Amino acid sequence: MRDTTYYFQNGGNRQFLDRNIGATTAEIADPWINSFGFVYQWGRKDPFIGGDGHSNESASTASVLSITKNNMIVNTGSEWKVNPSAATASFATQNPMTFICNNTASDNLNVPLDWLSGNNDPSRWADANKTVNDPCPYGYKVPSQADLGALYLPDNASWYFKSASLWHWEYFHNNIKRGVWPAAGMRQGRSYDGGGAQLLCAGTATTRGQCIYWSSTAAREWDGAIIRGGSNRLYTSTTLLSKPYNLDGFGDNVDAYPVRCVKE
Repeated sequence: MRDTTYYFQNGGNRQFLDRNIGATTAEIADPWINSFGFVYQWGRKDPFIGGDGHSNESASTASVLSITKNNMIVNTGSEWKVNPSAATASFATQNPMTFICNNTASDNLNVPLDWLSGNNDPSRWADANKTVNDPCPYGYKVPSQADLGALYLPDNASWYFKSASLWHWEYFHNNIKRGVWPAAGMRQGRSYDGGGAQLLCAGTATTRGQCIYWSSTAAREWDGAIIRGGSNRLYTSTTLLSKPYNLDGFGDNVDAYPVRCVKE
């Protein structure tokens, strides 16, 4: 792995790893899991399998395990599970192979949902420091919303959206390609009909792909109040824009997105 520098127009450059957590290559490759890497529910340190380019998007985590290729996860007597309702931080720590869903107000997409029941846990991801639940390697952390801003307004930089065989972004600075961001999709945390953990919008789908990445920043109202259950993200799903966008939007903490680590 190596760093890729993203340039702010007014300085304050950020150095990101050149691939997602769990990815074995910084370029686009088949099987796609090698490019996509893992996905994480917001604030948890344990990964879940992401898209591999061969999985049925409607499959649950357990079903995806059985058909994922290249032995990315081996059966050691344990199994991936789905918990249908929110749980405590202690439960999450003690059950790293359990995807925690939430069926509260699942019919209202405007209400953000969290996998964590009760009050917020301070050991979850944070902007100011690397927490014990931060999944990034030593010297790196989950990027803040401000860190991801380097992707949005770089100087002398261009983003190109590619849709041939796999949706992804390519980042160029001074006409040199500096990085690739695959549209790895997500796992859904809303437990519709008792399900949950479905893989959605991976870049290998024929008509859609989401370039969507977590930040460590909790979503806030205009007055600064925290929006319970939501955190900021980088998100795009269109070929019409010249660079990734929607840094102010937020995702449900119960969902699982890829993470691209930034140097502390």
